[in-house]
Amino acid sequence: MKKITLGILAHVDAGKTTLNEALLYHGGLIRRMGRVDHRDSFMDFDDQEKSRGITIFSKVASISHQDTSLTLVDTPGHLDFAGEMERTLSVLDYVVVVVSGLDGIQSHTRTIWKLLEYYDLPAFIFVSKMDIAIKSEAELMTEMKSELKAPLVDFSHLAQNQEDIALLDEQLMEDFLESGQISEERIAEMIYERRLYPVYFGSALKDQGVSELLDGLDRYTLENEYPEDFGLRIFKIAYDDSGRRWCYGRITGGCLKAKERITEEGKVDELCLPSGQRLTTVSEAEAGQIVVFRGPEGLQAGQGLGFEKSATASFLEPFMRYRVILPPQCDRNQMLRQLQILAQEDPQIQIAVSDQLHDIHVSLMGEIQIEVLTNIIKKRTGQQIAFADGVILYRETIEESVQGVGHFEPLRHYAEVHLRLDPLPRGAGLAFANEVPEGTLAVNWQRLIMTHLQEKQHRGVLTRSPITDMKITLIAAKAHEKHTEGGDFRQATYRAVRQGLRKARSVLLEPFYGFVIEAERIYLSSLLYDLEGMHATYRIEDVDEQHIRLSGRAPVRLMQNYHQTLLSHSGGAGRLALSIQGYDRCEDQQAIVEQIGYDCDRDLANPCGSVFCQHGAGFTVAWDEVENYMHLKPARTSVSSAPVTHNRYSISESELKSVIAGINGRNRNPKKKGPSSSGRKEEKKKVVMKVKKPRLLIADGYNLMHYFKQSSQMSEDNFDSARDLIINKLSSYGGYKDCKVIAVFDAYKKEDNYGHVDLGQGISVVYTRFSQTADSYIEKLVHDYGKDYEITVASSDQAVQNMILTNGGLRMSARQLELELDALEEQALKNNYVVREGKQGGNR
Repeated sequence: MKKITLGILAHVDAGKTTLNEALLYHGGLIRRMGRVDHRDSFMDFDDQEKSRGITIFSKVASISHQDTSLTLVDTPGHLDFAGEMERTLSVLDYVVVVVSGLDGIQSHTRTIWKLLEYYDLPAFIFVSKMDIAIKSEAELMTEMKSELKAPLVDFSHLAQNQEDIALLDEQLMEDFLESGQISEERIAEMIYERRLYPVYFGSALKDQGVSELLDGLDRYTLENEYPEDFGLRIFKIAYDDSGRRWCYGRITGGCLKAKERITEEGKVDELCLPSGQRLTTVSEAEAGQIVVFRGPEGLQAGQGLGFEKSATASFLEPFMRYRVILPPQCDRNQMLRQLQILAQEDPQIQIAVSDQLHDIHVSLMGEIQIEVLTNIIKKRTGQQIAFADGVILYRETIEESVQGVGHFEPLRHYAEVHLRLDPLPRGAGLAFANEVPEGTLAVNWQRLIMTHLQEKQHRGVLTRSPITDMKITLIAAKAHEKHTEGGDFRQATYRAVRQGLRKARSVLLEPFYGFVIEAERIYLSSLLYDLEGMHATYRIEDVDEQHIRLSGRAPVRLMQNYHQTLLSHSGGAGRLALSIQGYDRCEDQQAIVEQIGYDCDRDLANPCGSVFCQHGAGFTVAWDEVENYMHLKPARTSVSSAPVTHNRYSISESELKSVIAGINGRNRNPKKKGPSSSGRKEEKKKVVMKVKKPRLLIADGYNLMHYFKQSSQMSEDNFDSARDLIINKLSSYGGYKDCKVIAVFDAYKKEDNYGHVDLGQGISVVYTRFSQTADSYIEKLVHDYGKDYEITVASSDQAVQNMILTNGGLRMSARQLELELDALEEQALKNNYVVREGKQGGNR
């Protein structure tokens, strides 16, 4: 029998729990369907769930339908418990997204859809409450396609809509035109590949459309193939009333047996299969099944066992922090322990203790989660805790690339680390890379530095908020043969991050809500006034003649308590739905920074400066003076304890000399003798008098080809012609400006390319070797010949531009060079100059 693990996801009050009951009823697990308002649903058995009428905790139950075994995973629909829902996604094969036929696509539905894209999960859609829906099925389909921007097809009337499926694939259309039908196997493949999303209409309460949905799940789902090696992913930790700790996970390979050792710390003490609140003890479970077991204490939600890797950071994160107010005579350490247990059950809850006052702070999603947490603590400990007003959790990032240096050298210690910090798009989080090649620094030191980069939550310099949306690259490091210890690189790494942040132009990020407001049209002016005051971006839609809908986004700090204001500004009839939209730039950055009042230079726990050694004693150097004391030259390349070298570029000195000789014309008259010794002395005296250096333009060839408008268009049809165009323009530029030109084109990873140099009149064209980048070749040229030439490098590559500055060169963007060339050519025409096209080296 085919085994499918299916998640049920929805916006709160969309009818998810009712659909769950209908599925369990059809699967024969329950004899009658429970109801939320009757507080007797099979899955929502917790007291708080019954009283609130919402799902708070994820649960599991299994049913069978025809030839398919379905393991249903019920998830919370409320925004405050979205983290519980997200953790289940890592163990699902498919999901059913429940949409209310009365309300359509809502704010949290959009968040769910983003999560499905993030976790690459195929989905079915069930539109419930059609018995009371105002819009027709066709209207709802049009609305959902517009909102979700996905290939949705109505499967409630599949016979009439097969052509809609065929339109999604060219080969499928040809097969459909020949046979007049589409096979179930091909439909299942398209759903699995997320190229098709079936939509079913019905009413779970009236048991309409549920059988059709089950039939679709049986026909159009594909079972995973599981390897023989053991794998398991844990998605939930829970404590029962007796205080026993249970792990929920799905076996993704091999099998799991009771009493089997799964980690070095311990084994499976008890193994069960879950069904609602019942646990059935088993001796063995196989791949594809969700299991509950008691095992080693150290296991955490998101952890992978066997071949499974542990989960990365969550897509959804809490954006509010609250101070815990303890009752009198409460044991603070005992309460901290209870909160830490809750954090194990819900990893989204983050516990922190302030250094000075020892206050306990908890990061949460919202007010309802606070109430639930308070009730759980009351039930488990008998203590009634409270929470102070929430504080927004900000984030920080940078606006442009920067290099940071950290040096740690008290007596008999030594480490220096160079990092490059690059901004990433919003929501990208943190990424780490290592550009230090093996052989220049011991591999164990490199790995240690990368570990130190990733082990710490690095703080920004504006408000001490965590940094995000940034790539941190290790570009150089130096160790001492005798005095370097592991802790030295920890200090140097942390200080390098802080020094880079201190140099950079930092940006404060704040969390944003996505919102949908529905109200009567007569209140529109009041609502618009409110939204403008919250720096909201929005759009206005007509619902009907009397009602309007405003949708958009606004900062959480300005909109978090807007529910009550909306009621007063809309005659008590306004509706507000919120969803999490992630972090973006704070428009009030200066005011927020001043209000928080953080001084990064006085933060002893996160120093921006470095420690150097002189006369046998260590001394501290401020962040803005570190580069005057550092032992390694700033560069993109890596360095070892030896002086900075560039060996990894594999460019021979003879090759470089041939390039320079070519543009200087030294090969034209090899019989010409050099100057006498007395002449050399006179030349030296002239140099001292600051004779102007000759100019040299180094061009990143393919970068210019991409950015120049004419060559960019030409390259789509004729790549070689586009490259020749760039060479001609650079040659002309050299003639106009009376400067030498080197154009560098990298090998583009062609294994038969051994590199060569074409020497022309006033220009050298360099083609690098296989696996050798233009960036590295250009850096070598700038580094070695910067003393002899006034060098300008033309490139719009951010990394190349940063390298140029650190090596003392001048930078010019591709766009800037193009505009200057256009102006020079226009001036040349006015002066009756003729520029020959099609040859290297334009002639006047």
